[in-house]
Amino acid sequence: MNLNFFLGMDRKTFEKGLRPVKKGYIPQGDDIIFHSYRYFNGINSRFHIFTNFEDGTTDEGWGIFYDIYDVIFYKRSGEDILSGFPLNKFSSGAYDKNITVRKKSHDYQYPNRYENWLWKGGVNKQDAIPYIWKGLPKIYLNWNENPFEVK
Repeated sequence: MNLNFFLGMDRKTFEKGLRPVKKGYIPQGDDIIFHSYRYFNGINSRFHIFTNFEDGTTDEGWGIFYDIYDVIFYKRSGEDILSGFPLNKFSSGAYDKNITVRKKSHDYQYPNRYENWLWKGGVNKQDAIPYIWKGLPKIYLNWNENPFEVK
């Protein structure tokens, strides 16, 4: 999936499109789930996008496959701007010009039963809250000057 429509989006616009995921929700197909995002606290660190979901249930139990993307907010002209996280550790910047897949078809399997797997992990409880993208993928070059947004 091409997620580059997020590139250059400011934090305020980005957060307008997020909704918390309710426990028990099983992502489907092209859902865009954000994991380990420190919602509204202004910390500039890497977080993850999960998408391209497929059922991975086997005789051993419930499972799911998904792609993982790494993204980050970086400061530009005093604003937090969304960017890809550089996969190349020797990259000259703290961001990348594309959002590229880190792991394709990553699997999660919990033997014999379904668990609220999206809430697993994270440094603290706030990190583990997943969010789903409910905003529309509006295509324009400058997210800070959205011609369609009522001010």
